[in-house]
Amino acid sequence: MSRERTTDFRRSLRQLERLFTGDQPAEAGSYIFVPEPGRAYVRGTAVRSLDIATVRTPSGLWVPATAATGPAPIDLIKTYLVASEVFGGTYGLSDALDWLSRADRDMVLIECAGLLAEREKVDANWHDLDVDLSRRIFQEPHSTKVVNLLGDDRHLLSSQGLLVLAKAALQVCPAVGDRSVSFAVPAVLAFQEVLGRDDDTAVGADAGSPAHSLFREIVQSQAFYGETYEGSLMTHFQLRWRELPAAMTSERQWVDLEQTFGDATGVPLEDFLAIGLALWARSMQHPGQAITFGTLANFRGGPARIEAVASLIAGEPTALGTALADQERRFGFRWSFDALRHFPVVRPSSESFLVLSPRLLFERIYGWLPIFDLETSLRSRGDSKAAERAKHFFRRVCERQALDSLRACAVEGGLARRFYSEADLKMAYGGRTADAAIDCGSAWVVAEVSTAQLKRESVVGGDPAELEKDLDRAVYTKARQLDATVCALQADESRLTSAEPVVGRRIVPLLVVTEGFPVNPNSTLAIERKLKDEGLLQGGLIAPIRIVDQEELDMIESVVESGGGLLDLLDAYNGGRLRAAGFKEWLLLERRLQPSRPSRLETAFAASWEPAVRAFGGADDGDEGGRPGGL
Repeated sequence: MSRERTTDFRRSLRQLERLFTGDQPAEAGSYIFVPEPGRAYVRGTAVRSLDIATVRTPSGLWVPATAATGPAPIDLIKTYLVASEVFGGTYGLSDALDWLSRADRDMVLIECAGLLAEREKVDANWHDLDVDLSRRIFQEPHSTKVVNLLGDDRHLLSSQGLLVLAKAALQVCPAVGDRSVSFAVPAVLAFQEVLGRDDDTAVGADAGSPAHSLFREIVQSQAFYGETYEGSLMTHFQLRWRELPAAMTSERQWVDLEQTFGDATGVPLEDFLAIGLALWARSMQHPGQAITFGTLANFRGGPARIEAVASLIAGEPTALGTALADQERRFGFRWSFDALRHFPVVRPSSESFLVLSPRLLFERIYGWLPIFDLETSLRSRGDSKAAERAKHFFRRVCERQALDSLRACAVEGGLARRFYSEADLKMAYGGRTADAAIDCGSAWVVAEVSTAQLKRESVVGGDPAELEKDLDRAVYTKARQLDATVCALQADESRLTSAEPVVGRRIVPLLVVTEGFPVNPNSTLAIERKLKDEGLLQGGLIAPIRIVDQEELDMIESVVESGGGLLDLLDAYNGGRLRAAGFKEWLLLERRLQPSRPSRLETAFAASWEPAVRAFGGADDGDEGGRPGGL
């Protein structure tokens, strides 16, 4: 290359360098330049550099800090489209109600059931379902517009919106009407527009107070959308209704829950489980299709016993519409789904069943509502004493389940950790104590179990005063018991251990709310403030209180069983970016662990299928694990 061409090349490189990196400002050439705090500059100049922070990953690779940053609580929020985004102002709530006033009720319910079932499958991909649905029902330019608006965290339809449409159909639609459902999705979008409107917030309230509408909305949303895995629900039911009661016969207030359920409701528990599971499985295999008695022909109990189960879980459309209207007058329409939780199966005719929501049906069968069936049936017969005894014993069973899990978590790496029960703590300190304390060497984990649930006035009606009461009942009262034990341990742990106290041990308070609690940044802030105001669980050696439910406790047990440590997990959770979110979200999304079922619970899970296997005559060809055939 000639000298002239070399000079031109170098000149071009310098020009290119100035183009991309800039030059020192002319006005700074004759003056002293004062750099701005926090800004990075090209060495020896006043030119700002591209300030990209980097971090070193555990593998040794340097990457931009943004790439290494884990999820934040706001990343857990999913949003949905509304009518104005799709149609502008050409379609709204009045149009949706006008269509519903002419639409055939059963056709709208079938459409809702199909859309919900597709989205409630275990491996459902909501984004793909939304894209496919958009391309099928919308014409251009709306089809492309909707697809472009969608994202991994942006959905076309919400479960809440679909159930609101189902509620409206049960209250507004004629029994016989226009059978076209082409306006079903636009109607959901119109309802979602209304659902997204904020209500008034109390003057002076902040997001850390139940008086703030955002606080209540997040709690209501978590209560509605919070799910427990199907396998966990089945395992918990088997333990709570069968195995644990059988192991607790020495309890003074013992109740044979399974026998009492059958006597009180007139429905054998095995029938309840078998028919419920059959309807759920069929609705997942054939979304939106009515299920006839012929489909359940393999059931050995016959049609009369199917009808008996249906009396508990299936509702007639007109009666459901009336119940929903009553609940909406009390709690508003946004989250009032109690009638559909109790009766997630609709009877379009005396010969058929329509599962409106497979998720609601599964929770209806394996969740908390069966004990409600037992209790209300006993009270309706005038036996309130037996009802109260059964409910109290069931709570004792749930508490025993949680304590068994904690005891299993107290074994780590093959070395037995010291587990102290409530009886041990009372013997050492007297008075009210926590339910358990676990000696983890460098720290204590002090645990309290609560079987309390948020009331309908809180999670459906959004009443701030009732929500404050629920927080006190489920969290603050339990925190006071934890605090008493924490103070006792700090004063003299040797009274419990009969050994020399370990100076400077940390204490990690753990609250197990067995039926779940809405852990989020707002509720976490409210709890932290309340505990600080009351002087509870404060001090440099006391970690922030951690709240988990029974399913999360199972996950902890699984990780401990695989070689992890209870204390290590709780410390990592406390230091995580998702520490103000639920433990399950932190474990799955931030730690990226997928814990299996603890081996201790495998037998209970396998046994949970047996009622359906017996009722339907065993497995079909190709079925695995003896799970119910003929479904």
